[in-house]
Amino acid sequence: MYVRFYPYRGRTEDCYIKAKVAVPDGYYQFNIPHERVKMKDWDKKKGRAKKSHTSSVALNRYLNKIEMAISDKVRELIIEQDYSRYTVEKFINDYFQKGRGDDFVTFFDSFIKIKERASRSTDRNHLGRKYTNIKNKILSYDPHVRWSRINQQFLAEWAHHLFDEYELGTNTAAKYVKDFKSFLHYAKKQGHISERNDYAEFSIARVEVPQPYLTTAEVDKLYKATGLSDELHNTRLLLLKGCYSGQRYSDWDMLNIESVFERDGAYYLQPTYMKSRNFSYIRVHEKFYKVLQQPTYPLTNPAANRNIKNLCEEVGIDEPFLKTTYKGNVMDRQLVPKYQVCSSHIGRRSFACNAILAGINPEIIMAAGGWKSYKTFKGYINLSSIDGTDQFDLVYN
Repeated sequence: MYVRFYPYRGRTEDCYIKAKVAVPDGYYQFNIPHERVKMKDWDKKKGRAKKSHTSSVALNRYLNKIEMAISDKVRELIIEQDYSRYTVEKFINDYFQKGRGDDFVTFFDSFIKIKERASRSTDRNHLGRKYTNIKNKILSYDPHVRWSRINQQFLAEWAHHLFDEYELGTNTAAKYVKDFKSFLHYAKKQGHISERNDYAEFSIARVEVPQPYLTTAEVDKLYKATGLSDELHNTRLLLLKGCYSGQRYSDWDMLNIESVFERDGAYYLQPTYMKSRNFSYIRVHEKFYKVLQQPTYPLTNPAANRNIKNLCEEVGIDEPFLKTTYKGNVMDRQLVPKYQVCSSHIGRRSFACNAILAGINPEIIMAAGGWKSYKTFKGYINLSSIDGTDQFDLVYN
């Protein structure tokens, strides 16, 4: 017997059906795409679904067809003296691709819908847009991509395509690859990719580059700004919420005066994080209190990034900033006005950097901003080599 089927218990009551195929150096195992069975409805001895399964006849007929096709091919390969793990795996991958040339795109589209439904962000389409963008960039490289093409080499070639055709920086390309691999991990669980596929071994090493933050003086510029359009005024309030609280962009609009309470003569805010669902307490100073009293409305992430640049330009946040980018191993440096590199991340980063410079204990900052690990928190601290050096005067004077 060359083929055996068995249920593989996952996190739910429904189990994947896996096939175990004999190959010269052991066994090759893979998931049967789209098929599920409950353990109680499986006959372990026969390796088939019991009659209690709602579609046992159709399922068993399908499994019989797969077993016959693989067994016939194995016998043929043995006769031709071409029986190896590689030839068996290639046949199986090709077998499940027959008549399903567009299955990659169809499955990717269903994955995008799942991500949209599962999104906790106030901008529920954010994940949908992100993965649609990845899918389009995959198709721009290979319009006829098939599951059998996906491996470490494919990812490496796609990465070069991102560098050459889209002129993406190293860190941006690294994020695209990481997010695409998240999709591939899901596809692997669903049986579209073999257990031995080497795609996971490919990655792009991220490069640490200086990131901007708003100094306390620049945050004060935002606070005192007047005469703005309604859209930029709303963006200003949202950004100030981020700078004063350290919360993620998705949580800014949820910070309001109703969440403020008083204790021992001081005001505090208790936000609920959209992403992590954790709780924390934030001290509310006078300026923050006045900001929280004013209503805001949420913006999509692209709109927020665009508005934050326009806002910072209008209020005069134009100090020269050395923008560093990498494309592959090639570094490029450009002196630009700071407003050009401002985005929704700058609120959370400004909170962390200014709090560190003020001498606040990192653990207190992490608790207020909802950072779970120091490693993640450290990524938000991007001080220049001169920031905070005035504190050395206290050591020697």
